[in-house]
Amino acid sequence: MNLFMTYAFDKWMGREHPNNPFSRYADDAVAHCRSEAEAKKLLASIEERLKECKLEMHPEKSGIVYCKDSLRRQDYPRISFTFLGYEFRPRSARKRDGKIWTSFLPAISASAMKRIRQTIREWKLPRQTTVSLNELARRFNAHIRGWMNYYGHFYKSALYRLYNHIDAKLVRWAQRKYRKLAGKPTRAQAWLKTVVTGHPGCLFTGPLVEELRYGQWEPCESRGSRTVLREALGEIPGAYSPDVQNMPAVLASRGGNTRT
Repeated sequence: MNLFMTYAFDKWMGREHPNNPFSRYADDAVAHCRSEAEAKKLLASIEERLKECKLEMHPEKSGIVYCKDSLRRQDYPRISFTFLGYEFRPRSARKRDGKIWTSFLPAISASAMKRIRQTIREWKLPRQTTVSLNELARRFNAHIRGWMNYYGHFYKSALYRLYNHIDAKLVRWAQRKYRKLAGKPTRAQAWLKTVVTGHPGCLFTGPLVEELRYGQWEPCESRGSRTVLREALGEIPGAYSPDVQNMPAVLASRGGNTRT
């Protein structure tokens, strides 16, 4: 399928629309445009091309998205999209001069967070009282570090809820494992923090959370930078839409009368 899309879509885009940079992973694609008119024209062209190849775009996922931020202030029905487990939408960020503004940034999507929480639920951490904390870390560190390395590449503060969720599971585990901590969540949390501080190499929660805490606001990337989705270590999220016949195409319109 990927080889087919290389010739049916990638090379066709490079040949017919060289001025519209795009990214594709499996059957998900994002193309960049400079104006709404250009985005509409490109969307129609892609739809026609896919029909020639006996394919069709997903009716709900496909469409034009306006990259709204502090410089692009127009109102459009769609101002967000999801790609490779990231949700791109307007978010608060801090500029280099310290001022807070709205930038169009990616962060872990709600659907990806839901799948991760479901995986953690299947681990049944609070019930694994027959093993030590080091053993829990040995079993699950790779998964959690993979999530951190992938989804923490952009807007890291969006992962705070995930690590707090894991910490809450470990607090319940400590209360069930140690009699002196039973029914005392505050004391169990203090104990967990002490262990994390004393043995930073064996645990997967506290040190990683502290790594992410840059303050209340996320740093803002410069306007000239490009967002690159790259996995450093760990797991690679699966493709969102395995059915190539419903290929989604999301076009990001920058707005023709705004600064870039």
